[in-house]
Parts: sequence; C-alpha cells; structure tokens
Amino acid sequence: MDWVNPQEGEVPFKDAIAIFSIVLLNGILGYLQESKAAEALAALQKMAVGKVKVLRQGQLQEVDSRELVVGDIYYLSAGDQVSADGREPTGAGGGTDGGVPRGSQTGGSGFA
Repeated sequence: MDWVNPQEGEVPFKDAIAIFSIVLLNGILGYLQESKAAEALAALQKMAVGKVKVLRQGQLQEVDSRELVVGDIYYLSAGDQVSADGREPTGAGGGTDGGVPRGSQTGGSGFA
C-alpha cells in the first residue's frame, strides 16, 4: 500500500492519472480549437474575394478580382474596391469624381 502513503519524492498513482488526464484533455481541446480556427479563416478568405465588372470580348461580365488580366477594361462605381493596378484610358469619356483612390470617403486631389 505504497500508493496510500507515498514516500518522499514519489508521485501518488491518483495524481499521476489526474495529471495525465488534464494533459490529454488539453491536447484534444487545443486540436479542436485550432481546426475550427482554420475553418473560419478559410471561410473568411473565400468571402474576401471581390467581384469586378469587366468588358471582355465585347460583353460586360462579373468576375473575381483575382482573375483580372492585362487588357481587361473594368467598370467601377461608387464604393467598389480596386484590388489590382489599372489606368484610366485617355479619351474614354468617363472620368472620376476626384476622390482619393485609396479608400477615402471624401473627395480630394489624390495626393496623400
């Protein structure tokens, strides 16, 4: 009956089981939490892909912003986010309202 009255330096059997159970439970909960976080991150990344209206082969289409290629003519309206570099064709008859092209809600000169 050494486990009832352990000698100095010995770990009682019940304490060893309790410590092992806590470590095992901690590992399981950590794994579950990390897998849920990975799923949430994947869902956020999927939602973050923006859509943009482009003119391709004479037709106006809506595509993912990551599918923009050189030569696409894209149409922007108020509130659209531009996730790629682009330039305004000269003589296109369009124009801008003078807003700062970096997400500002107010108009400006375009210089920071």
